[in-house]
Amino acid sequence: MILIAPYDNALNLYNSVLNIFYGPMKLLAKYRFDSLSYAKNVDSEVQIITSYNDETINYELSQNLLEGFKNHKDIVILDN
Repeated sequence: MILIAPYDNALNLYNSVLNIFYGPMKLLAKYRFDSLSYAKNVDSEVQIITSYNDETINYELSQNLLEGFKNHKDIVILDN
């Protein structure tokens, strides 16, 4: 499986844009999209492509997701 600029969960994605969704404020986020919780059930090899300069999906969110997969190959980081 190849994932391009994935994120671990929506709360972390929201907080990377507007850092307020912690504690009781996280209840305001209706959609969680917790990809990390599903990652442990994936049996195929996973390749992630991301970028340090991505303005939408922070590199760390992709790195967090990669660590949740059993059979992750590696992460490809594009310079620009």
